[in-house]
Amino acid sequence: MPTRFSAAMGLAPLMLAGCYPPDTKQATAEVARFHAAYNAGRFDMLVGMTTPMFRAVSGPEKFGAMMGKVRRKLGREIGTETVNWSVNIGTGGATTVLQEMTTYEHGRARETFTFGELGGRPALNGYNINSPDLL
Repeated sequence: MPTRFSAAMGLAPLMLAGCYPPDTKQATAEVARFHAAYNAGRFDMLVGMTTPMFRAVSGPEKFGAMMGKVRRKLGREIGTETVNWSVNIGTGGATTVLQEMTTYEHGRARETFTFGELGGRPALNGYNINSPDLL
């Protein structure tokens, strides 16, 4: 009996990993959609990509105004590369964090996108941009 129990416990992590493998493809697609809306100056679309919690904390007007300032200072997004990612799965759902090194017309920035789940799709729950070119 102890041998069977140990073997079953040894296989459990493998079976669970197969049920929900870390997948950043949808979050990466959302980053591309974010940058497309940013380049088009559609800050209202950026706000629409966020979770209700994000909108409640940051306020749609503040987020749109901040992104307008970023656009005036850095210009259009030219390209981005994922430099780090993590997926955390808990009882409240999955959280995906992508760190991007993004090139703009007038500088570079490290962006951190935090996505939660909303209706089975990733929705922006946190955004951070860090660049000396914003000074």
